[in-house]
Amino acid sequence: MGHNDMEINQLEPDMSKLAS
Repeated sequence: MGHNDMEINQLEPDMSKLAS
């Protein structure tokens, strides 16, 4: 998940923090 992660960052910021 590369650019897809950016989309999730907008939809689910929480998931972005966990994946970060």
